Amino acid sequence: MDLSSSASSSVDSGAILIFAPTGNDGALTESFLSGEGKSVRVCKTMEELCRAAQDRCDMILLAEETLNSSSIQTLREMLSHQSPWSDIPMAVITSGGEASPERLRILASGGTSANIGLLERPFRRGTLLTMVAVALRARSRQYQVRDLLAEREEARATLEGIVQSRTAELRETNSQLETLVYSIAHDLRAPLRSMQAFARILMDDYGPALGEEGGHYCQRIAKSAETMDYLVLDLLAYGKTARSEMELDSVSLKDAWQVALDQFERDMHELHAVVT
Repeated sequence: MDLSSSASSSVDSGAILIFAPTGNDGALTESFLSGEGKSVRVCKTMEELCRAAQDRCDMILLAEETLNSSSIQTLREMLSHQSPWSDIPMAVITSGGEASPERLRILASGGTSANIGLLERPFRRGTLLTMVAVALRARSRQYQVRDLLAEREEARATLEGIVQSRTAELRETNSQLETLVYSIAHDLRAPLRSMQAFARILMDDYGPALGEEGGHYCQRIAKSAETMDYLVLDLLAYGKTARSEMELDSVSLKDAWQVALDQFERDMHELHAVVT
């Protein structure tokens, strides 16, 4: 038995369940409430009442005489399966204005509803309607809490869907970018290797004809092509950082500084720059 299904109901009002099989309590209560336009259901057994409460129940009205050990256990079992937001208001019709304390204690114990009021016989129409109005206001607030929880759950599910969708899109974009980087790197390295090879051929076969200055420039071409090739390899390595752990290691600042100076040697020469 699970009352959580009532949380998704779109009906604005539920039934007031009555279980008072002896005397005229049931008929009188039904007459008063029906005359006020309330939705009322008179139940013949506690089992019928508990089944009806699974649909949508705004309030339960019980005659004290119905609360024996068996019916109390059945009622407690139903109440224990309420949704966290739910606490069905109940009223016990009593004689002398006082119900059996032991019965109420057993009914309200065990973590079930303690939202219980007393209605003394003979009760008047106004007294009944006032008690019912208070109970229905309390129940209405519970439905508001239910709706807020449902909205929050819907918002959370929507947000999770958006996050999953964006994550999938980002992974797809990263995969495409990685493929593009590999393609570009492959295309860039081919002419660089040609530059290195032809520079070596020039130095090996035409070194004397180039002279000292020409040989120096030829070496610079080969060195720049080699540096560019390393940069392309670094680009490939950088593209893998999103999929692997980075290993930290020490580097030589002197060597890094010298590489930087070599890259800007021509610009510094033309500008007559001095770097300290």
